[in-house]
Amino acid sequence: TAAQSAARDALGRLPDGVRLARADCRRFPWPDGIDLVWADPPWADLTAYSWLAGMAAARLRPGGLVLAQCGHKFLPDVLAALAADLRYVWT
Repeated sequence: TAAQSAARDALGRLPDGVRLARADCRRFPWPDGIDLVWADPPWADLTAYSWLAGMAAARLRPGGLVLAQCGHKFLPDVLAALAADLRYVWT
């Protein structure tokens, strides 16, 4: 896509095996065996975090990682939404 081409032009060539995808996450055809998901859902939308947790639990490889941003105000609720399908690890 144009966004991927622009990212490659700005950052250089991506390493083999790395795929950069920028898309509407609910319409993207997620493959199995994902290593890493970086997400910034709308902070007050707990259904978005619940969807993220379910998708990640279904598509991440064992030991895969989800990095999700959220506001401090919403942290307890977001952790509860993610914990339904994922295991939280303190950094």
